[in-house]
Amino acid sequence: MKYNKVYVSTCPDVGENKGGYYCQVYSDEDMTIQIDDFCIHPDDCDCSDDNAIEKFIIEYTKIYDDKSI
Repeated sequence: MKYNKVYVSTCPDVGENKGGYYCQVYSDEDMTIQIDDFCIHPDDCDCSDDNAIEKFIIEYTKIYDDKSI
C-alpha cells in the first residue's frame, strides 16, 4: 500500500514481537526495490486496531517526504 512517497508491505510478526507487524518499505509500486524495513511492536501501537496501525505507518514513512528516492 502507498504511504506518502513509498510503498509498504506488512505481515504479522512472530517471536519476541508476536502480536506486532514486520514492515518492508519499497521505493517502487511493484515493490521490488526495498529501501527499509521496520517493526511495529505491540507496546508501540494497538496492533488489533487497523486505524492505529495505519497511523503508525504514516508517521514512520514521513521520514521519506524530504528524501530523494
